[in-house]
Amino acid sequence: MEGRRFLIFTSMSWEVRNLTEVLFYLTVQPLEKIVPVLAEKVVTSGEKGLLLVEDNRECLRWDQLLWTYSTASFLPHAREDQEKDGAWVSRQPLLISSTSSQANHASVILNLKRESPLITAEVRKILEISSVYDDLVEKYKNYGALHPHFNLQMWKQTKDGKWYKESMQQAA
Repeated sequence: MEGRRFLIFTSMSWEVRNLTEVLFYLTVQPLEKIVPVLAEKVVTSGEKGLLLVEDNRECLRWDQLLWTYSTASFLPHAREDQEKDGAWVSRQPLLISSTSSQANHASVILNLKRESPLITAEVRKILEISSVYDDLVEKYKNYGALHPHFNLQMWKQTKDGKWYKESMQQAA
């Protein structure tokens, strides 16, 4: 994201960073249809993604789904629990994990967990994805209170699959 920047203190020095963007996606369609498309956009843009899920069972389920969701494209990814060595994991364009370990140094987090992820300096975008409005509104309020310098946007999906941006006043 170009544009707004802020000053952050890291490792005993001040750095100028891009503003972290948090996009809240309220889905009508099943997550199994939405998440692969968003993950593919992350990977094809050259970013590294971290798909955060609740537990190891969900890691396995999403791993299977991402291998088979489209016959027309290939989405390279791995599960963090498949770790062969740290270098192998760090090269993965999309890592599926139940922890916020950031083993692949992702700049984009696709969060399906109930809680918000651990945010490291390399994270520039967080996608909070859910079909439960109240969950997203609660997260929206928490991000606004804890990280007032973050750029927050709420996106809602219509029944026909189109997306529109909801004003922040309506969401909060």
